Amino acid sequence: MKMYASCPICGYKLCKGESGSDVDILCPRCSKLIRVVITETNTNCTPTDHPKKVKTINLSE
Repeated sequence: MKMYASCPICGYKLCKGESGSDVDILCPRCSKLIRVVITETNTNCTPTDHPKKVKTINLSE
């Protein structure tokens, strides 16, 4: 059975998925990173920290 996941901060509908789904989604409305875990009986949506940005450098010079 498909279940819907909503942002716990602003309520925006993020996605729908089936049991076993485990994703990180950036909410387009509030810009928070949300961890979504869908099981047979419930949908768990928790805010998480943004991944650290990695600075790239050009080594060819």
